[in-house]
Amino acid sequence: MAEYEKILKSCIDYKKQVTIERDEVDDEEITAIPIMMSRQLLLVHYLYDFYMDGYKVLRISDITKIERGEVEEFHDKIIDREGMLNVSCPPKVSILSWKDFFCAMIKENRMIDISLEKLQSGKTFFVGKIKAVKENFLELQEIDVLGNYKHKVVKVLYKDITLVSFGNRYSVLLDKYSH
Repeated sequence: MAEYEKILKSCIDYKKQVTIERDEVDDEEITAIPIMMSRQLLLVHYLYDFYMDGYKVLRISDITKIERGEVEEFHDKIIDREGMLNVSCPPKVSILSWKDFFCAMIKENRMIDISLEKLQSGKTFFVGKIKAVKENFLELQEIDVLGNYKHKVVKVLYKDITLVSFGNRYSVLLDKYSH
């Protein structure tokens, strides 16, 4: 990961985008502007078709490749000329560990999406609000696709979490129209 650290730090300082690959976790690349990095986690502003669509926190250990080349430089120009970086307001969170991150998120009462992409069996995706942050897991009040909160609170182990998304259109609108 040391070879990517310099690229990430530069992109954080200058608000430039990268393409992140996590081959062992997901086939889809993540196009994003890195915001903050710790030894364990990376917080990025996610880009989808030149639009900023919330944030993602991912494990550094899952990153297999980071690209910063002509494509990313060209896309930076588009985003800059469209004035999208001017509206960017990074969230106030800690990413020293999953526990630190979720402690900050519970105060915000935000809807989050949690991915457990490396699990071989069982549920690998959750959407909901954090109800409690414990030493090795969090308790999540799940919401279904109809905006209904489920009665049972689920426990999600930090060690299984590979990616968390928040502030994206899906979560924000689902939260707005939830029951």
